[in-house]
Amino acid sequence: MIATVHDLATNERQRISADYLVACCGGASSIPKSLGIEMHGTPALEYNLNIFFRTPELWSYHDKGKAALHFFVDPQGIWRTLVQLDGRELWRLSLNGKEYFDNAETVDASAFIAGVVGKPVPHQVVSALRWVARDLVADKYQGGRVFLAGDAAHQNTPSGGFGLNTGMGDAANLGWKLAAAVAGWGGDILLRSYEIERKPVAERIVKQATGNFMRDRRRPSHPEIAEDSAEGARARREMGEAIIASQSKVYLTDGTALGYVYDPSPVCWSDGSPPAPDSIMDYRPTTRPGARAPHAWLADGRSTLDLFGRGFVLLRLGDAAPDPGALAAAFTGRNVPLTVVPIADPRIRELYERSLVLVRPDGHVAWRGDAMPDDPLAVVDCIRGA
Repeated sequence: MIATVHDLATNERQRISADYLVACCGGASSIPKSLGIEMHGTPALEYNLNIFFRTPELWSYHDKGKAALHFFVDPQGIWRTLVQLDGRELWRLSLNGKEYFDNAETVDASAFIAGVVGKPVPHQVVSALRWVARDLVADKYQGGRVFLAGDAAHQNTPSGGFGLNTGMGDAANLGWKLAAAVAGWGGDILLRSYEIERKPVAERIVKQATGNFMRDRRRPSHPEIAEDSAEGARARREMGEAIIASQSKVYLTDGTALGYVYDPSPVCWSDGSPPAPDSIMDYRPTTRPGARAPHAWLADGRSTLDLFGRGFVLLRLGDAAPDPGALAAAFTGRNVPLTVVPIADPRIRELYERSLVLVRPDGHVAWRGDAMPDDPLAVVDCIRGA
């Protein structure tokens, strides 16, 4: 495959020969459209303007104390937020509204900064950047030898901070599969499994991010919320309680970030165990095939996660783990890289739930059992996508 790469800044063109191409070129990528791949969802949930500015110790100019995120509410609702970016002096003031988006060059940034602080403060405006909140997932992640990853495949609001995590998950999932295809031991199904495994993750995350973002944006306000009155105080208290309850689903998201399971997957050997209850907030470690292999500290100070990333890893857990010879021989017969790691620690054996746990290069469980599989070669062929 020949790709012609055009540097828009220098107008230089370069031809690159490769077996595969991965479009990691962001939400404005032209590659999905050129492949006939559609993006489904809402292209523009809202229009926004971000004002970045520097004021050291901004919290010393008001009486609200330090906070990572400030909401500003008036009778029109929540259309301004202030976010602390570096813990010292860099801030982001977000304005929601098409009028600010369309007139970014003429918006009086200093006036808005003074408005949210309550008085003029020393500041340096760094930039004013427009952005659109989106809710999009590609209908396909692959077109021939071209794959989509990151924002080229899915776009979500920043609420929850899922964007980079999801893109990195794409890279971790696809990277080892492309390496296997180039090395010759990956089967035809392995590359197709990328979309099967990753697209449902993106769909869940995009939906959750949209819910997070719009829940407070569309929260009704009260006509007296800014007034110095008993009714205004009550309205502010109720709004504050609602925001706190809502934001817990934005920031406490270990279940979403860590708890997803590739199920179904054509390259994970199912053991028929039932799925754990789905949770946004709580991550429940499991070695159910398709799940992320859990973290545990090893005797030498490393994490179990440090064992993964270069080929498959077969963990022999506990003192009674069976001999892995038959499974190791099947890996050798298919030229699939495998490292066998014995771990005697009974606490880790309990955490990992089985005596034998086979982990993929991306850290997800491919197979597990308390005995050797009846047909080790069938297991190896499954997980390599043959």
